[in-house]
Amino acid sequence: MKNWNIGKEFILKKAIIFFISVVFFSGMVSCGASKPNINVADTSAAQKSINSFDDKLFEILSATEGNVNYSAISIYSLMYALSKGSGSDTLAQLVDVLDIVPSQDFEEQLKYILTSTENMSNSIWYKNSFKMQDDYKNFLNQFEFEIKPTDFTKSADVRRKINSFVSNKTHKMIKDFLLENLDAGTKLVLLNTLYFNQKWQEKFDKKETRKEYFYTDSGEEINVSMMHKSDYYSYYEDEIFQAIELNYKDSRYSMIIFLPKQNGFDFSGTGLNSLLQKFDSDNKPCSVRLALPKFDLVSKYELAPILGGLGIKDAFSPDLADFSKIFTDSENLFVDMAIHQVKITVDEEKTKAAAVTMFGAKSASVELNPEITFTADHPFCYVIRDKEHGINLFSGILRVPNWAL
Repeated sequence: MKNWNIGKEFILKKAIIFFISVVFFSGMVSCGASKPNINVADTSAAQKSINSFDDKLFEILSATEGNVNYSAISIYSLMYALSKGSGSDTLAQLVDVLDIVPSQDFEEQLKYILTSTENMSNSIWYKNSFKMQDDYKNFLNQFEFEIKPTDFTKSADVRRKINSFVSNKTHKMIKDFLLENLDAGTKLVLLNTLYFNQKWQEKFDKKETRKEYFYTDSGEEINVSMMHKSDYYSYYEDEIFQAIELNYKDSRYSMIIFLPKQNGFDFSGTGLNSLLQKFDSDNKPCSVRLALPKFDLVSKYELAPILGGLGIKDAFSPDLADFSKIFTDSENLFVDMAIHQVKITVDEEKTKAAAVTMFGAKSASVELNPEITFTADHPFCYVIRDKEHGINLFSGILRVPNWAL
């Protein structure tokens, strides 16, 4: 846990906020309880807010070294919950970074997206002697948070319960999220899990997978297991990128890959969702000979400096944070830890991914065109998209494909 060099009064008055998102792509068509059939005709304002935040994260993370994997919707959902409990400059910074439109219509749109995203859950664990403010509790109920009064003094028991909760929500994909007990002075934990399970619509033939070279930005040659498939795909290209869409069995979801035509491409400043808009407007069905590496990656981020770089600073300060709209008692709550961990695996049959985030404060007719070659043998970026909601569940940059299965 990050050491803020604070006195005992803050150690005993802190909030621990865990953002846990797990995106799991595998053999099943759908898992988990179905959501209520609620219809919101226009969700464009909420989509814009979520996708804008995704762009901001991509801009910062793409400038880091190594592979990039994150789930913007998971982080966003709990940051929005923080905004509902905040005031003064803490609220202003969250509203600005999340591009929140303070209106009832926006809230209804966002509630629809967050409560109807398949297999996503939110929960709040709070000190059982505290009384929650009515407005905040109403918000939690409307956004379908599980509310769990907790005795944080029983730290080993709390760790066991949270780990069991996460394991169940992620179908045992993450079994031991908390490796150490929480501090007994913990006041609040927020959890988000996002579980997703899909096979490719058309799987790759394992017999066509063979060892080939992948060329990193530095020019290093890495021997990888390269999958091959020739088929008709939605395809787009311009002077910089080739782009292709791979559908899952549930046509609501797909993976879109943007492959730079030149190796060594700097993805920072790319504008992830502007690329998606170009793809949506200009793609066409084409015969493509696809080569895609199998990969198995884990990324882990300390989000405090990342979010601080975006402008969220007061939430992490014991002196400046204002989360006065959560409990009836005046508590000096602040966020002192924010972790986001992601795992993704891609093979011939499926994509499997898991993201863990922790905030702690104590069609058209097909033309017979010539076959296009799409060889992903150098770094590329990708998104796993919920086309029904118009948002990305998962985004990343593959720079070095490891395979550990």
